[in-house]
Amino acid sequence: MGSLQNIISPIVDTRNFFTHYDDELKEQSLDSNKLYMASERLKFILEVCFLFQLGFSDEEMKSLIDKTQRYNYLKQNKGT
Repeated sequence: MGSLQNIISPIVDTRNFFTHYDDELKEQSLDSNKLYMASERLKFILEVCFLFQLGFSDEEMKSLIDKTQRYNYLKQNKGT
């Protein structure tokens, strides 16, 4: 899915654009489709963190994640 910095930087730029309406950030901010995909990635990351905190092993998490529609959707749309 890409490095964490590649995922987070555009989200931060988009947040700053919509918060401060800085025209310099408009080109760096995400369009609606990319913003949707970014929010789906963030939900996925959060779900994995929850599984980890609940004490699931790496193998259990991988097994659960491989079966989810969101993960498969994100794998198919990783360039978006």
